Amino acid sequence: MKKKWSLFPAFRYVVPSDFEQWLEKMDARGWHLEKTGGWSSFCMVFKKEEPRKFRYIYDLQPQPSKEYVSSHESDGWELTGKTGSVHIWRQEYTEDRPGSFGNTRTLITNNKRNVIASLCFLIFLFLLISAIICVMFFFNGAKLTVCGIIQYIAALALSLIFIIYLVVVIARLIKKHT
Repeated sequence: MKKKWSLFPAFRYVVPSDFEQWLEKMDARGWHLEKTGGWSSFCMVFKKEEPRKFRYIYDLQPQPSKEYVSSHESDGWELTGKTGSVHIWRQEYTEDRPGSFGNTRTLITNNKRNVIASLCFLIFLFLLISAIICVMFFFNGAKLTVCGIIQYIAALALSLIFIIYLVVVIARLIKKHT
């Protein structure tokens, strides 16, 4: 049986609906997700089988209720697993694509939670980078060399690239769900 590895899928498909569509396209090509686990944000394993139609749901549930899994399984959904607070569900279909199992209010709440979490992380990251740079300049003061300045600029540039990436992610989330 052939296997295919996909690296960093959660970072390439950061908007939940994009991630779901990507998984559905993989299934349509015959590459079926084996399972979701703690490292699935970094690497997902697919096995080659006959193409099938699956509806995937990316569901952020930091503290799911006791009935969370059983209630969705009784509705025909299969839990492929979870990575962090995200549960990945799928349901096979032949005709009409199943809808999401959350109502509109739940989806809006989850989307707001994603945006707020992203913004909090972005603020934390900005403050952390600023503090590190301030401490480095404070302790190196007069001993700052050209090499040291280049290292600071490189670190700042990489940090800014990452922050810009997060801003793009947040903008895509807001655009997709407004």
